[in-house]
Amino acid sequence: MNHTGANKFVHSIKVPKLFKEATKIVKKVAVDGASFKSLTANPRHPNVQGIYALVSETLRHSKELQYILDYSKILIENPRFDPWLARVLITELLWGKKVLKSEAIPIVTVLSYKEKLLKALEQISDAVADPSDKKKGNLYIVYMNLL
Repeated sequence: MNHTGANKFVHSIKVPKLFKEATKIVKKVAVDGASFKSLTANPRHPNVQGIYALVSETLRHSKELQYILDYSKILIENPRFDPWLARVLITELLWGKKVLKSEAIPIVTVLSYKEKLLKALEQISDAVADPSDKKKGNLYIVYMNLL
């Protein structure tokens, strides 16, 4: 195979730095118990406010995110997908700006699961809104055990 000219290998599109930085911070806080405020205060990225908001939302929705990840099977069906990056991207899609603009593989993957992610979020919302509904009762119990 010729590796010159038009056949030259092209690297995949990189995930935007905002998401990469937020992912590092979320993982350090969740796994290592690091200080959220000290990590977000480090201006390694020009959009410190954006990182702070994304990290705080991701951490705030950690229980819902775990349910959504389990329901959608996104990590099972995509074993090479960084679970922390998945959490950050899903947070941005569901609770943040509600759009992901990039052709990076992780973002394309999350967008391909958008319907499942929204359905999982809807089930959580329904279960919390009306725990007496018999059809949703089991989901409510599962969700409450996450809290």
